[in-house]
Amino acid sequence: IKIKYINRTLINAEGTWLETAWEIRKLLVSKVLTKVSAFLVYQNL
Repeated sequence: IKIKYINRTLINAEGTWLETAWEIRKLLVSKVLTKVSAFLVYQNL
């Protein structure tokens, strides 16, 4: 089901798909940065 959805998304609206991928990437990056900064703060205590 997921593969079909992704294929349909790519065929129908590449722009939307790219935007979604970018949003996901930004979320992941912000999560990682939050974890890293929290870890660094913890280390400095």
